[in-house]
Amino acid sequence: MSSASAGKAQIDAQLAWDGVFRDPEWMFKTGLGGMLSAASLVLSAASLMTWPLSIAISAVLAGYVLRVARARIADTNAKLPEWNEWMDLLMSGLSWMAVQFVFNLAVPFSAVALISLGRMAHFMDFNSPYFLPFAVFGILDIVVLSLLINLTLAYLMMNFAVEENMSAGWQPMRVFMQIAKAPKTFLIAWLLGFGIQIIMTVVPVITVIGLFFLPTTLFVGQIINATLLAQAWSSVEPPVSVSQKD
Repeated sequence: MSSASAGKAQIDAQLAWDGVFRDPEWMFKTGLGGMLSAASLVLSAASLMTWPLSIAISAVLAGYVLRVARARIADTNAKLPEWNEWMDLLMSGLSWMAVQFVFNLAVPFSAVALISLGRMAHFMDFNSPYFLPFAVFGILDIVVLSLLINLTLAYLMMNFAVEENMSAGWQPMRVFMQIAKAPKTFLIAWLLGFGIQIIMTVVPVITVIGLFFLPTTLFVGQIINATLLAQAWSSVEPPVSVSQKD
């Protein structure tokens, strides 16, 4: 168990883990998520013609993770949501994926800007005394920017899940204001969730038999991550009501 305190704020990794498996239908709910994840991966690799279907399935999965976040913000002990209202999952997921896509564009744009600046200033020349420091600065800039965007999107997802409208995905300042209320709690929740998702990816990959379960472990990792983020968000936000469909 891991915890961080900021006022009444607390992150309970054990609770987030147990929250997946104490649901009597956890095998069905996580298994279905794993099957959809596998189908999306297969379709994305099949051909360009199947990409739209792959994106649609990914959107449904994203919509479900948002539904998990909304339920866990309202009640950290809530069971896993039902797989229903598929069109709602699809539209919610597509909206969130659009937000993610736009924010993530900052990374390649920053890389292109740095390369262009380096070329104009001749810092990209191997013979330049500024090549190494410029390269180190560029790499650090991209890494820091990527982490900052990941952190922002993590909690924008919570805001999006609570508000259930597109405008909530474009409120990074609200996210920063929430983080400022309990920075240690928010940071620990984000790092724990990030680490768990890496573990859920690496462990199956390094074992032969585990590869067959990779789509499911990825999905479970997303659920645990959403739960940890929801714990941080709910620590500084009043409980929200959850609709009947959840």
